[in-house]
Amino acid sequence: MKRALAAALALMLTLALGGCNQVAQEETWEHPTVVIEMETGDVIRLELFYEYAPNTVANFVYLAQKGFYDGLTFHRVIAGYWIQGGDPLGDNTGGPGYRIEGEFAANGFPQNRIAFTRGVIALARKVSDYNSGGSQFFIMHSDDPDLYGQYAAFGRVMDQESLETVDKIAATQVDTSDKPLTEWRIRRVTVDDKGHEYIPMIIQEKQDEKEEDNENE
Repeated sequence: MKRALAAALALMLTLALGGCNQVAQEETWEHPTVVIEMETGDVIRLELFYEYAPNTVANFVYLAQKGFYDGLTFHRVIAGYWIQGGDPLGDNTGGPGYRIEGEFAANGFPQNRIAFTRGVIALARKVSDYNSGGSQFFIMHSDDPDLYGQYAAFGRVMDQESLETVDKIAATQVDTSDKPLTEWRIRRVTVDDKGHEYIPMIIQEKQDEKEEDNENE
């Protein structure tokens, strides 16, 4: 039977005050894994690290299991930097109708020590608001240490085939807004949750609030 993680997330957020090692000792659950299958047949396999960003992982798994990402595109691509998806509007402003707190050092969450290396996945947010992430995510095309502690990284690509898919998407020609001229659409996102139910803690969004670019300041 699946075990709800809402209480566990609260516990892990509390344990974060004691450092990453304490959390790793207390929690022994297997990492959830994700497969992003593209309409082209290409795939991106991801391993998610709940011990570093528990609520960010819960949010991504929750949305994926609802089918939120199915049919969406990678709407913003910067070769040598990242590929970005998860926007239901496709114009860099869409989201799930809520936001979550940013789990990274600059926002008072030192537990997240995932380096921004090639293949890492992170939650996009407004440059001006640490707690504005929702559904949009980006996957690193190359290393960028300047993002460390500024965004909530929460997993990484698992294999070479997946990295090759990231490379294919990153090689796509884009317009002046970094929107691909050739569409990369997600067919489906499937999750192996290892027998756990993931329920994120959310901040309800006002009607006039939207997600914006996750550009570096």
